[in-house]
Amino acid sequence: MYRVDFAAFWKDKRYVVLVDDISHYADIVTRDDKLSRWDASEEKYSKRLKEDRKLRKENWHVFRVSNWELKQDEEIVQAILQDLRDFLDF
Repeated sequence: MYRVDFAAFWKDKRYVVLVDDISHYADIVTRDDKLSRWDASEEKYSKRLKEDRKLRKENWHVFRVSNWELKQDEEIVQAILQDLRDFLDF
């Protein structure tokens, strides 16, 4: 069982939308008990891939976007929203 950000049932299909922040694919590195940097984590990234495969195997259509993408300028966000509309066939 996975926690998802949004789930929808539309036109006899099951959709899931996931919004990932940096903690979904990187490990925090601290120095003197303070955030120093984030290091990419193959293990965490692999968990996301495994999660997507499992959801797809269970007939979910998966749309994953990063939190970073959603913080970009309006043009990029609008392109993501259009991708989502296309994905949902909305």
